[in-house]
Amino acid sequence: DRNLHQKFALSDDPMDFYLLAQTGETIVDNEGGMKDDRKEWEETINSLETVDIFQADQEDLFRIVAAVLHLSNINFVQSNVNGSDGCTVSDQNTLYRVADVLEVNPEELEYALTHRTLTTMAAGGGVE
Repeated sequence: DRNLHQKFALSDDPMDFYLLAQTGETIVDNEGGMKDDRKEWEETINSLETVDIFQADQEDLFRIVAAVLHLSNINFVQSNVNGSDGCTVSDQNTLYRVADVLEVNPEELEYALTHRTLTTMAAGGGVE
């Protein structure tokens, strides 16, 4: 779907995503025949609807897949953070693209990706 491609900043070239480029393979053997993207897309949507996953939930699912693809392109560089070894995101454009796809604040996303958070449980199950 061209609208989802644009909405989630997806490329037509799978090699643009680190996660997909790892195998070096970009052609899917569709049971020995040529792939038909439109037909495969329609089958995917029909299959999702068959199991009661409709448009709003489908979009959330595609948003997650797009975010994972974009997240695979984020690189980190070692840096000194508050006097300790740490890291920062090296490409802010990619970070902002992921934040846009996930509809989150880019600064908060960067913090979540570069800082360790430890949550402990108190006696009785309360969060400390």
